[in-house]
Amino acid sequence: MRKLYYLLNEEFRQLLKPLTLICLFNTIGQLLLIKIKAKDFEVLASRFEYFYASSGCMILFTICLLAVTGLFVTAFYKHYWGSKSIYTLLTLPADRIKIYLVMLVSFYLGLMLFYLINFVTVYLTYILYVSELKNIYMGEMYILNNGLFLAFVRSGIFRVIFPLTFNGRLFLVLTFLLIPAVILFSVISERGLRYKNLILSGFSIFLTVLGISQRIETFAKTPVLALMSVLFVLIVTMSIKLFNKNSIS
Repeated sequence: MRKLYYLLNEEFRQLLKPLTLICLFNTIGQLLLIKIKAKDFEVLASRFEYFYASSGCMILFTICLLAVTGLFVTAFYKHYWGSKSIYTLLTLPADRIKIYLVMLVSFYLGLMLFYLINFVTVYLTYILYVSELKNIYMGEMYILNNGLFLAFVRSGIFRVIFPLTFNGRLFLVLTFLLIPAVILFSVISERGLRYKNLILSGFSIFLTVLGISQRIETFAKTPVLALMSVLFVLIVTMSIKLFNKNSIS
């Protein structure tokens, strides 16, 4: 158990510094975009969800999310590029599933940190939006009571971050589970020369992106959620088998 904790701590420690930089870039960048867009009164006087979307904050969030996934890929390959102090454990006659789980959990922790900080970032952008309205003449008349909550209710963009329905939240959880699992499965398959497995990875990514790009409440039906659950179990199972079979080089 102590070795498992050490491995998890070591894996997450390697992620933490670049992940923190990405989160800071996302937060500061969104606040700057809000500040710049606030100079346009016609846009500033609109509802917060429209103002947020037109500012380019969602595009920046998407770029930073892609950077986080790229960080996960880089973290895996560093075990080949660096001293291999952790990766060499794969050659030992130990329970290899623990090493896979450590990598997967460290990715989940990184993604959760990014998600939670972005949630706080949205709140900060709303505070800045309200502050900018208060700084202009008659601007307070455009400030709605519970404006942030209403923005989450009305906006499809914000419901990607925090869905309001049970199916929507379940879709978000499954997406959260799938993203790191698919990334790790893809790089393991590449190292094991199992290139056909990338078809399964591609389909999982396509399904996730399709759900996010559509209205989650209308897309996240029971068959889709069931399919995502099956894909998650299948991907994790296949990843563990590749690890246990000494299939990666």
